[in-house]
Amino acid sequence: MTKLLMVAVVSLVALAAACGGGGQTTRVASESASGLVSGPNDEAQATAHLQAGTTLAGQGLLEEAIVEYDQAILLDSRNATAYSNRGLAFHNLGKYQRAIDDYDEAIHLDPEYALAYSNRGNSYSAQGQHQRGVDDYTEAIGISPQYSVAHYNRGIAFQNLGLHQLAILDYDEVIQLLPSYADAYNKRGASYKELGQLELAVNDYSEAILLDSENALAFRNRALVFALLGQRQNAQEHLNFAVELGFDSPSLKEDIEELIEELTRER
Repeated sequence: MTKLLMVAVVSLVALAAACGGGGQTTRVASESASGLVSGPNDEAQATAHLQAGTTLAGQGLLEEAIVEYDQAILLDSRNATAYSNRGLAFHNLGKYQRAIDDYDEAIHLDPEYALAYSNRGNSYSAQGQHQRGVDDYTEAIGISPQYSVAHYNRGIAFQNLGLHQLAILDYDEVIQLLPSYADAYNKRGASYKELGQLELAVNDYSEAILLDSENALAFRNRALVFALLGQRQNAQEHLNFAVELGFDSPSLKEDIEELIEELTRER
């Protein structure tokens, strides 16, 4: 069956900022570790380190970014954003438990921090703890109901749990909020395929291709559904399109074998 693919965290966080779930990313806490109100100089320095860390992280210099976030936290240990951003850097380094620890602290400092819940959900899901991921995405959505990234991520977690009908509901919400987001159609199509609703799957893959004519994965996925429908020529043509668009070569042999198997299976 088609393998479900996880979405890249960096792109999702960027989307979060665009969609209202990450409005907290520039906020700086106003108290120091001692509980006293920090002075203007400490606050300015913490902000400078936080901004420097964000710039470095955007350049892919994650270890250097962590050093800057460390300094921001040293100056203001109640800076929820610094903990959250450092958590993201740890996540992108594959240090998921360190990331979770930082998100825990960010949420402790700010229980309404939707982005921290969503990103912690990513770290739990990266460890295979998909139900805990669902729980965190649900918290984020409770705080910010139109948080499209949290809906999208929860949809992926539901898929990984085999709960495709629930995944479809989340992708419905993403598509309502972001009608031009091709990946949401692609993901929803995958759940329709798993549920045996092949015509609906074809429709979603077609919409993904209409929105992104170079979406190799959508061509590959539509090829497999055409194979299941017994449409051999369409299936082969779409797989060829996927190859021409540079579909991931390490998995290509597997995809071709799966396609052949589907084409030759008795209906």
